[in-house]
Amino acid sequence: MKTTMKTIELDRKIAQLHEWLDRAEQRARTLSLPGEPVGKELIEELRNALEELHVAQEELHTQNEEISASRSMLDQERIRYMELFENAPDGMLITDLAGKIKETNTAALQLMGTSAPLQTGKPLAVFVKQSDRRTFRSRLNDLQKSSQKATLEWEMDLQRRDGTVRNVLAKVRVLHDEIDRPSGLHWLLRNITLQRQSELQIRFQASLLDAVDQGVIVVDPGGKVLYSNRAIEEIYGWSREEVLGHDIAEIGFPPALRSQVHLVLSRIAQGEHWQEEFDAVRRDGSTFPVLATAIPLPKVGDSAAAIIGISTDVSVLKRTELELQKANRIKENLLDELRHRVRNNLQTIYALLALQSSAVESLEMAVLLKESQKRVRTIAQIQDQIFQSQDPSLINLGEFLHRLAARLFKTYHADPQKIALTVDSPEIVLPLNTALPCILVMGELVSNAVRHAFPGERRGKIRIGAQAMASGEVRIWVVDDGVGLPPDLKPHLSAALGLRLVSSLAKQLGAGLEFAGPPGTAVTLVIPPDRGKGDLKP
Repeated sequence: MKTTMKTIELDRKIAQLHEWLDRAEQRARTLSLPGEPVGKELIEELRNALEELHVAQEELHTQNEEISASRSMLDQERIRYMELFENAPDGMLITDLAGKIKETNTAALQLMGTSAPLQTGKPLAVFVKQSDRRTFRSRLNDLQKSSQKATLEWEMDLQRRDGTVRNVLAKVRVLHDEIDRPSGLHWLLRNITLQRQSELQIRFQASLLDAVDQGVIVVDPGGKVLYSNRAIEEIYGWSREEVLGHDIAEIGFPPALRSQVHLVLSRIAQGEHWQEEFDAVRRDGSTFPVLATAIPLPKVGDSAAAIIGISTDVSVLKRTELELQKANRIKENLLDELRHRVRNNLQTIYALLALQSSAVESLEMAVLLKESQKRVRTIAQIQDQIFQSQDPSLINLGEFLHRLAARLFKTYHADPQKIALTVDSPEIVLPLNTALPCILVMGELVSNAVRHAFPGERRGKIRIGAQAMASGEVRIWVVDDGVGLPPDLKPHLSAALGLRLVSSLAKQLGAGLEFAGPPGTAVTLVIPPDRGKGDLKP
């Protein structure tokens, strides 16, 4: 503005000089004498000087216009800079060389959790977390000593007024004045709190993956390895540095499978899950059995962002499987041997009883021996059925009762037209040491019913059943509609061997016996809940 006013004043004075020269020239013409041209020459020189002054005036006008335009552009640039400075997403500060705050933008205020009046003039160091201040002062000192247009970059933590912490990436450069002297510092503070938290989360997740025994490897859809955990090195022998960035087909796969790897990867990238067991190759060339699984990670568009593969060294599992197979073969051989020996021993006992029964003269003794033979045969049949079970340690009571009743009817030549048999038992699984005495008791009770309940031409029914109660006890019964037991009979004192066996076996089980009738006979074996498992104590 002052320059413009001075230019106008100069124009006015030049115009006044023109008027004065015009008047002087007119007067010189009036007063000039012949032969005395000095006044005219002087006026001419003054006019030439005035013209030069006028040219200088025009140049000055032009320069003023250029200066005004430049100043306008500078003002616009400053306004634009201030807008960018204020609205920048990153925190920006201007400090002096000692680190005292002179200017801040809104993002910087938010980072520090304060307002401009409260922080202007304060050292920036007061907003730096105590543990980072030593590094901060060291970097500030390096900047102060630098005579060049230096720029430094480092990470530090800002302590906000409310006590919360913000992780920032600081980029600092030295500002210079018009004669290139250091005049201050320009700070750019980028909030990397979320990035730092994400990195910590990623490192935590990576540490979890490093803690597992299975090898974990991540590849892009083209097979380039992006990540591998600690177990990959332990299983395959390749370090993480050797694996990253390489083609997965060259790591662990035998030559015969390498040509198929990328075809499989393309299917997995489209959503297919893959699993296969094969002999993998270690870095040293040795082979070992591995179970490999691969699945696609979340998709980006139509393709998977990445594929994760999990490798499990099944060498120990394979050895254990072979050992188990060997142990099972030994067990099966021992069971076969045991079954043959038991069967042979029972056959021997059966033969001895047959010889004895044919040698005795007493008819009553012969009958008893014949009954013992049948019991031995029943035991042999039960033993065969146990050995044929998939798990001899657990007995399906319902299945056994069906087969036992059918065999006893066949053994005693029971006429199905005379005696109708019904077996009503669900699948009740009992341990062998509990089930075997139960089956023997049922065998005696069914035998007694077949032999004694329907004398002569009497017809009737025998019903066998079992039920697992909500209380945990198991009830097994044999019911007939025959002649019934004598009213004064006490089973445990009976002279009949069968009933004494039934009482003895029930006592061995810790079970109860319930008798009912006439009419007919109903005998129920009640097995307490605690006899459903554990060793049988005689």
